Amino acid sequence: MAHLLSTFPTHDPIDEYGRTDLTALTVAVLFLLATFLAPSGSVPAATWIAAALFVMRFVFFAEG
Repeated sequence: MAHLLSTFPTHDPIDEYGRTDLTALTVAVLFLLATFLAPSGSVPAATWIAAALFVMRFVFFAEG
């Protein structure tokens, strides 16, 4: 685990579209959380995944 943390990027530059280096990692974490922690029953995990990606669209892919 320590080796993984030592290779983790320490900078977080923002490109011209407002995206950061951590965008893909954040989407992956949200995907996993939505898949494994989604409430069983009323709302399927796919709905939580779609909602997380929808929010990420505005957080990381906002222009200007």
